[in-house]
Amino acid sequence: MIDGGGLSNSSDPYLTRLAKYVPGEATGLFLLLSAIKPSWVEGTAIGCLAFSGTWIWFTGRNLHSRVKPRRWNYFLSAVAFPFWAIVVSPDLAAKLPGSIDHATATYYMVVAAVLIPALDGYLNDRFPRLLPHR
Repeated sequence: MIDGGGLSNSSDPYLTRLAKYVPGEATGLFLLLSAIKPSWVEGTAIGCLAFSGTWIWFTGRNLHSRVKPRRWNYFLSAVAFPFWAIVVSPDLAAKLPGSIDHATATYYMVVAAVLIPALDGYLNDRFPRLLPHR
């Protein structure tokens, strides 16, 4: 899940770097449901996208403010999920307007895997968490 720690380790593969912004529960659910019923891949993707943000909120709602997901984490997750999904699901990529081929989907994913952690790092630096006074 999102740790809000900024840039991830640059030695990670791009897909792994991007998946760090999407809850594993959402990725697992997407993979399971799209394997069971490939004809519903668009609906599965939309449902899992919504589930992703809901899961971040659900797991973070009782956390201390120092580790609670930042507001932009919901946005970054919502952006990261589709890029991750079109690479792992050729069925989804084929059903998008223009029928995105795997090479193009991979290119988009690599760009997203570079820009999303960079934006996260920038936002964490620009808006640091305020620590409570003792």
